[in-house]
Amino acid sequence: FRIHWTAADPQYFNDYQIEALILPKQVNYLHLPAQSGDNEILKKMNRHYTREQYMDLIEKIRTARPEIAIGTDLVLGFCGETEEQFQNTVNLFKQCDFDIAYQAMYSERSGTSAAKAFKDDIPKVEKKRRWQVIQDLMEETTHRKNQKYLQQIVEVLVDKCEEGICSGYSNEMKLAQFLGTSDLVGRIIKIKITQAETWVLKGVVA
Repeated sequence: FRIHWTAADPQYFNDYQIEALILPKQVNYLHLPAQSGDNEILKKMNRHYTREQYMDLIEKIRTARPEIAIGTDLVLGFCGETEEQFQNTVNLFKQCDFDIAYQAMYSERSGTSAAKAFKDDIPKVEKKRRWQVIQDLMEETTHRKNQKYLQQIVEVLVDKCEEGICSGYSNEMKLAQFLGTSDLVGRIIKIKITQAETWVLKGVVA
């Protein structure tokens, strides 16, 4: 009943994939890693796309499917990343209006190209600060965007039910919970959202 891609690569994403996003069984969510919002950092990361190309891609995707939820990956504190370059990533987040981001503080891995070519010169305390900036922005954005589901009917693919509380993910890959029984596991259930929190939508069987 559902088709879901995971972690598509922006450099290979084209009009054919965008067209496929509107197929009936495609979930209303796409995870499209950006990694950074700064072109110089993207080049150092060996990413074969620019900030502008990424944003154009997001615009095309939302033109094809306006209500799609979009998630991303970000690496913060990459070698030599200046405050201005970090702010370019913050700005990218705001302009793309992501539903969720999985951000990581850069850490050197021996044997990688980055470890051989660059020095891990951003202090850990600064990486943590940048991580928190993105985290705060994401939580504010996610809570705001989740409010549109209040009093709406969403379809939830139930993946577990414990102590009378069933949970699963909506078509937008939002975690949802409602009172139910274990026989609902594996089924798609329509629920009416009565409470929209930052990380979970709570509701009742419609």
